[in-house]
Amino acid sequence: MKKKMIIFATLIFIFVILILIMSNSKFFEEVYYNAKIKLYGIPISEDGTINNSFFSIKSDGTDADATTKGINEAIEYAKKNNIEYIKLMKGIYLIDGISKSTIYDETATKKGIIMMSNITFDLNGSTLKHIKNSAVNYAVISITDESNVKVCNGKIEGDRYEHDYESRKSTHEWGFGIDIKGSNQVEIVNVQIEKTTGDGIMIGDYVINGKVAENINVSNCNINDCRRQGISITSGKNIKIYQNEIFGIYGTEPQSGIDIEPYANLQEVSNVIISENIFYDFGTGRAISILGNSHEISVENNLIQNGNIISSSFTGKIFIDNNKIYKGQIWICESQIKNLEDRTEIIAIRNNDIKETDITLVNLPNAILINNKISDCKTIIASSNVAIKNNLFTTTDKQDYALEYFLINSIETQKYNLFIYGNLYEGEYTKDENITEDNSFLEIHNSEQLTDIFINKLIGDKNR
Repeated sequence: MKKKMIIFATLIFIFVILILIMSNSKFFEEVYYNAKIKLYGIPISEDGTINNSFFSIKSDGTDADATTKGINEAIEYAKKNNIEYIKLMKGIYLIDGISKSTIYDETATKKGIIMMSNITFDLNGSTLKHIKNSAVNYAVISITDESNVKVCNGKIEGDRYEHDYESRKSTHEWGFGIDIKGSNQVEIVNVQIEKTTGDGIMIGDYVINGKVAENINVSNCNINDCRRQGISITSGKNIKIYQNEIFGIYGTEPQSGIDIEPYANLQEVSNVIISENIFYDFGTGRAISILGNSHEISVENNLIQNGNIISSSFTGKIFIDNNKIYKGQIWICESQIKNLEDRTEIIAIRNNDIKETDITLVNLPNAILINNKISDCKTIIASSNVAIKNNLFTTTDKQDYALEYFLINSIETQKYNLFIYGNLYEGEYTKDENITEDNSFLEIHNSEQLTDIFINKLIGDKNR
């Protein structure tokens, strides 16, 4: 009897100890991790390399569920242990970033690889490849409401050519390489993004807490073969996109290289610099689109081939400076006739080398065309206040005029001012300029002083 009581007491003691261990989650977690470390080694090495075995990550392009879960656990481990730099072992990583939402929804659950603040994620030459799917909304990497995040040095690949477009009725345009929502201080550097069903990179707000994307840099990336856009910006400020190559964007509208388009009245895009990029090959021809509530947009030092710069109904300032633009269009137009006195938009086109690229400026309150080399182009300006100074118009192909200005649909009593000075016209077929003058609506100023006064009033001495 006594022996049975001792055995029973021992069992009770062991049971109590087990309950205490299991109730102490921190202790149990430490025991668990120590056991895994003995089996697989440390989770993240001193140089930041993620231990694939420890997190059950596959680098051979298999097991998307375990791989996605494992990489996210590695990011969480790094965050918890204040590790600011992590990198993948070289390989191919199959990712499941499918959202349950049937549209692109700013409130949707974070998808795919979920980045966390204060972490650099170095792909280390590896490929993150999204699984074949029929979803209308996915992301390989999500950066949502985070700060101080960097993704670099690798490849992100969508499932464009394997995707099932038939199972769900949709345009299937929301499959993204990187989805940035409401985050601050984000860098995307040296990443190739291709074959997405939607955009290479989406930058927008996070409606749950009203945060906009801020201080976003995208540099040295190659973004190509995406169905909808190379980069979309629907909300954000202080965004720099530089030294990238963006091409082969076609499949579903709008098919732009970079599309700046706040799509709600409360959304705004401001202070965007698009610099030193190479653009070519777009389904609708649009290399850069600037629409809606957009302010302080600079397009500078880019090479654009067979691509257009398009803007309409914008509300701020656009500067197009020092670009090489070949075989495309520059089309800036306010589609609705409005009283110019009620509008403050400014478009400045300065110091560009423009070849076989027609320029069309229509219904603009403030436009400037200065110091450009314009070859084999039709430059058409209608019903706008504009200064045209020190441009070289060269024509080798037969056309009527290198520069034309005329009035269309003038609001009654609306006055337009054309400041024109110091332009040169060269070429066998050039017929200089054709200005349709109506003294009731158009006043022409051939004075350098008045031209400079108009320019200074709009932009001062900025980069003149």
